[in-house]
Amino acid sequence: MLEKNRLGLGGVTRDNIGDVVVAICVAWEGSASVETGEAMAMRHALRISMQVGFERFEIETGNMKLDSHLMKGKTEASMFGSILDDIRFLVGVKEKGIKWPIVQLS
Repeated sequence: MLEKNRLGLGGVTRDNIGDVVVAICVAWEGSASVETGEAMAMRHALRISMQVGFERFEIETGNMKLDSHLMKGKTEASMFGSILDDIRFLVGVKEKGIKWPIVQLS
């Protein structure tokens, strides 16, 4: 259990076979909404995955707001919106919406 005002971020990167090749787990100082925490974890996992050489991504998220904002190119003037902009920048999205499949977890 994390202390008050700390977030636990985690994510995995799998290869084309489905084997885990990168796993992240980070404790972050501060507090945030669930959506912002999910977006922070996605951004961190993308950065690490890119550092080890991955260039193509299929992203899974169980967070409907994060999924919707990324797929539809939505943004907002908030920490969440800034992190979405970071994610789009990392993957080089020039147009509004992210074009790779984002699979919803049930």
